[in-house]
Amino acid sequence: MKTLQRLAKWYTQTWWESISDIGFYKRLQKTSTLQSLGFAVLFYVVIAIGYTTWFQINIRPNVESSILQASEELISQIPDDETFSWDGSRLDFSQPTNITVKTPAALKTIVGIPQNALSISSDEETKESLVSISPTQVNVSFRDQEQVSNLNEMFTETFSATGQEIKSGISSGISTLLNILSTLVAFLPLMIFAGFLLSRGMFLVVEIIMVWLVLKLYQRISNIGYVVRLSLHLLIIAEIPHQLGNMLGLVLPFSLLSLSFWVLLAFVVLQLEKQPTKR
Repeated sequence: MKTLQRLAKWYTQTWWESISDIGFYKRLQKTSTLQSLGFAVLFYVVIAIGYTTWFQINIRPNVESSILQASEELISQIPDDETFSWDGSRLDFSQPTNITVKTPAALKTIVGIPQNALSISSDEETKESLVSISPTQVNVSFRDQEQVSNLNEMFTETFSATGQEIKSGISSGISTLLNILSTLVAFLPLMIFAGFLLSRGMFLVVEIIMVWLVLKLYQRISNIGYVVRLSLHLLIIAEIPHQLGNMLGLVLPFSLLSLSFWVLLAFVVLQLEKQPTKR
C-alpha cells in the first residue's frame, strides 16, 4: 500500500511540475530516462483503463442489445416448418420468403447505414439493407458502396435445414458471439495499451530525431538522452488536447498531437533560454 501511495505521490507531483514549473524541464538533464519512460507508460495505462471503462458504459450495452434485438427479430420471422436447401448453385425455400430485420436503434446513428440490417428473399431481387440475401447472392451495402458475392463462393457443400434447425443455430451462434465479446473486453485494456505503445513509439522515434536535429542545428542541445526525456514528457502533455479533440469529435486536416507537441517544445525551449545559467 505504501508503495502505491509513493507511486501516486510521485506521479501527481511529476504531472504538476511538468505543467507549472519550467525548471522541471531543465532538471530533466540530470534525471533518469527510465523515470521519464515510467511516467509515460503509467499515463497510457491510465488512458487504456479510461477507454475500457468508456467502452463498457457506452458501447458494450448497445452492441449486446443490438445483437439480441436483431437475432430475436430474425428468429421470429422464420417458420419452424420451412426448409432451406442448398444444391451447390442455388438456395431454395420451401415457401415464399421475405424476411426483413430492421437496423437496431443503437446503430442508426452510424452514418450511411441502411434502415434495414438484413433481408432474406426467395426471389432474385435484392432488398435495400446492410446485408441482402437472395437465392444466389449476398449483397452488402454501406455508405453508397456495394459488394456482391455469390453464395457458391461461401458454401462448398450441399445442405438442407428446417426453420427450427436454423433458429437453433442462430441462438447458439449469438450465445457464442456474446461470449467472444466478453473475452475481447477482458483483453481490451491490454490491446488499447499495446496500440498506444506501438503508435506513440513510432511517433516518438520520428519526433525525437527531428527535435535532436533542430536543436543540434541551432546549437541548443546535443544530448540525445535529454531529448528523449524531454520528448516523452512533452508527448504526455500533448496527449491532453489530442484526447479532448477525440472526445469532442474534432476532424482536423492536421495532427493535433503533433501540433501540440511542437508548440509545447517551442515554448519550453524559449523559456529555458530565459533561465539564468549558473557559473
